[in-house]
Amino acid sequence: MRKITKKMFLLTLLSIMFNSMLFAADIHVDASATGAGDGSSQADAFTTLSAAISAAVTGDQVLVYGTLTPAAKITINPGGNFELTIKGVGSDAIIDCSSKSSGALFDLYKLLILENLTIKNSTSTTTGGVVFIRNSGAVVATSCRFEGNSATDGGVFRANQSNGGVAAAYSSVTGGYSVLVDKCLFKGNSASGKGGAIRMNSYGVLKITNSTFVDNFAAVNGGAISLNASYDSTKTTSDILRNVTIFDNYVTASVGDRAGGLDSQAASTASANVDSNGLLLENTIIYGNYRGGDGVTAADMSTLKFTSGGVDYSTTTTVKNSLIGVSFASADPGAPTITNTDSNLSADLSASALTYDDSEWVVKFSSVGGGIDTPIDFGDSSYLTVLEDQNGNPRSSGSIDAGAWESGITLSLDGFEFSDNIGGFYKTTDGYKIIVKKEAKAELYNFLGAKVEGFTVKGSYGILDSKYASGVYILKLTIDGRSFAKKFIVN
Repeated sequence: MRKITKKMFLLTLLSIMFNSMLFAADIHVDASATGAGDGSSQADAFTTLSAAISAAVTGDQVLVYGTLTPAAKITINPGGNFELTIKGVGSDAIIDCSSKSSGALFDLYKLLILENLTIKNSTSTTTGGVVFIRNSGAVVATSCRFEGNSATDGGVFRANQSNGGVAAAYSSVTGGYSVLVDKCLFKGNSASGKGGAIRMNSYGVLKITNSTFVDNFAAVNGGAISLNASYDSTKTTSDILRNVTIFDNYVTASVGDRAGGLDSQAASTASANVDSNGLLLENTIIYGNYRGGDGVTAADMSTLKFTSGGVDYSTTTTVKNSLIGVSFASADPGAPTITNTDSNLSADLSASALTYDDSEWVVKFSSVGGGIDTPIDFGDSSYLTVLEDQNGNPRSSGSIDAGAWESGITLSLDGFEFSDNIGGFYKTTDGYKIIVKKEAKAELYNFLGAKVEGFTVKGSYGILDSKYASGVYILKLTIDGRSFAKKFIVN
């Protein structure tokens, strides 16, 4: 009898779990709804966000219509593991927190997924303007706009996990990241301390792809993002910024190592004093950020050590196919290690005329002449799993633009393949072949801008991989006083 009872109990438990997953509900919320108010449809929607969330069980999806105006902080901390999605319906789903009392919009202990929402004007006199991530919680944001939010640290997100980071139960969704962001805009957010948009603590891990940070500011450091970049021995992955644009953010502090864009500072929890799983930048632009509030003193990125008890704690920062204007790092033996792969750490993008386009939520840039720093074709698609930019526009395989926007512009105004004077440039089994219709003066530069070789091209010319070290090169051709440029990779 005991065995039968136990078997029946297990079957009942499995049935409950299966039905919970199978019947995860859509819960509707619309402030203008006048129906039954039970959340079963838009007509019968809840009229407040807090009521909709209170009715949710794990796996449910809250659908937002129009504009909601929450009045107070919402704590998400039900018993057990809990996953909740809040998704905007249509292009005008807005959570406007102008009338909300002080505090993070979401005080989060579990997993929260935000999709297709604009969240704005949430103010906290403590940390985390939109989401304060506690204990083993995590937030995933996709295709969202965060604007005008503020806090002491982390104007939008503040990660404050316990030792061990995100709960294992959520790893299939988050990949172990406590803040996972894709195709989002962070604009005009602020912090009176650190991290105008995002502030991470020692146990939180961050991954951002195809996203833009513009016009955010902090008083102390990290006008856009501030990381405590060294972690305890439980950290097994790096913070990742991939195809991210951080532009025109600032810190009001005028201290020499303060960064208006990205601040990555070590903490005393590093394993063996050096955290090899520190920060990874791929296809990223950090440019046009400043400190001191004057809009003049360039200060894009800082990677700093932390000293405690006479011991230096440091991080490893790996930079691949990225463009950074002005960066700061300690110069002594305890300084962070920066590994550079095909990046420009002192880029001059002034000729590219970076400009924020609010209609598309991205920073755009112009075409430039040969031999000039540019995001065009500076990135490498091999780092990507999805060949899209922030707005879902396709990226090609091979060389892509750095940053969140794929311009579709070729490296020269005329385009190598379509010039009246240039017949083509294409890959061969042992390198590349250039075909010209007129005699051309050729100059080959490495990715740092150093001239490698000069030669004359008549008819056709083969560039052999075996002749050059692996890396990114720019071939500049001058024909009848006009210059053309093409970026290519030697493997």
